[in-house]
Amino acid sequence: MPFLCAFQAAAHSVLSHGCIITRRFIIAVAIWLEVSAIATAQAPVFPQVEQSRQFTGPPATVDLQGQRNAPQAENFDGASTSDDAFGSQVIFKRQDKPQPFSAFAGIEAFVTNNVALAKVAPQRDGFLEATAGASFTQRFAYNLRFDASLVGAAYRYDRFPQLDFQSTEPSAAVTWSPPQLHGAEVLLRYTFTDLTAAPRVREFYKSQAILLGVQKVIPFSRSQGVYFGASAQWSFAEPQPDGRDEYVAYCGYKAQLTRRLSADLFYRYGRYVYRAGDGRQDNNHTISLGFRYSPTDWFSLSVNGYIAVDRSNQPAFDYDVGNAGLGLEFSFRF
Repeated sequence: MPFLCAFQAAAHSVLSHGCIITRRFIIAVAIWLEVSAIATAQAPVFPQVEQSRQFTGPPATVDLQGQRNAPQAENFDGASTSDDAFGSQVIFKRQDKPQPFSAFAGIEAFVTNNVALAKVAPQRDGFLEATAGASFTQRFAYNLRFDASLVGAAYRYDRFPQLDFQSTEPSAAVTWSPPQLHGAEVLLRYTFTDLTAAPRVREFYKSQAILLGVQKVIPFSRSQGVYFGASAQWSFAEPQPDGRDEYVAYCGYKAQLTRRLSADLFYRYGRYVYRAGDGRQDNNHTISLGFRYSPTDWFSLSVNGYIAVDRSNQPAFDYDVGNAGLGLEFSFRF
């Protein structure tokens, strides 16, 4: 402990000159300074970067019929049904006009027990996350689909406003689901992420990432099913110490509890390999549970909670965190 050694030497020097300050007091101050230095080193330089990565869910949206972003499920005859979650009767109706565009906005209030993702002396806080965005989806021949989106978010903290930040994230993806894969999807996605600090809109982090993943949905019935998948993401970030490659495996269970209420249980394991520094590698485990109530097609309420445990080969970066939140969202297709 360098602080302790220095102060012990100073104590001997001062005592030798007859000073009334006791050696015990100086050692106590030295220990306090040492602990403070360790605690500071154990928090990420930019905890907002890690907070923005905390829970992203599966790379592809999960639909019980195995079709992502489909407003309605289709049976094997191609007939559409809006009552796919209940009963066995298929209701035939006129096919709706394709709606490739969507727009959404929402806000969610969270409480967290470790706002800075620190190993020592974690701090509780509450924060708001406001999001807005738009997306475009187009299907092509050969079971290909193209997706593009632009999402912006703002994070505002209660006790620690110095952590306030904004994120902007455009992305583009191609999904391939050939019959030979029996309902599995292969996803290739590019994402650009830009984080800025509030209120002066000062950029402190940006990255470009390429993700390759595969996901499969196995429906048990019209109202429940499981999904699982794996992905690898390679990123190039500034500043470099925050850039990392992510190798992920995940699984989940989704159920339509009632006509308007759904639940999703999700587990994710991530192996994080940081590109710069002295070989940092993390093992991250995340489990989440969410409920969504949708009284209409364009409005929903949600309750979400998750727990994350991160263990690194550099113990200073270990952390545990739990978040819980209430949110609402508006979404429209056109």
